[in-house]
Amino acid sequence: MAIQSMVCRLLVAGIVTMTAVPAMAGGPAWELLDSAPNHSEFFYDKAGVKKLPAGIVTVTAKVAYAPEGRQEVVDTLKNEKYEALSYSLYSYEINCAKGESRLVSVKHANAQGGAIAEFSLAGKAEWEEIPIGSRLDMVVDEECPVPAR
Repeated sequence: MAIQSMVCRLLVAGIVTMTAVPAMAGGPAWELLDSAPNHSEFFYDKAGVKKLPAGIVTVTAKVAYAPEGRQEVVDTLKNEKYEALSYSLYSYEINCAKGESRLVSVKHANAQGGAIAEFSLAGKAEWEEIPIGSRLDMVVDEECPVPAR
């Protein structure tokens, strides 16, 4: 009985350590906001959100693709290199007061995290209205103190 109790304590300690270490290490804290079965899941890095002056919030969103979602990307981009696509990271600036966003960077990655393609759009992308009910609008609901709508 004592051995079983000790094994249980070690397992619990290991689980607590495994879940606490990424947060303590300052890594991403991906929070699932939306899931479309067989297509994709949408997350944002809650730990990486930065609130800047003038109501601007910076955030990184992650789209993890299921087979149908990956195929849609391959078909849209018409490029075979995206067949290894596992996820995409999108960095945004969000103007909470105006309900607008602009894309800062994009990284498309394979399952090992290797870049398939990366794009920096800093200073190039225009501010755009965030569509109500969109995945990015879900981030606004979570991170903007008073959404524009």
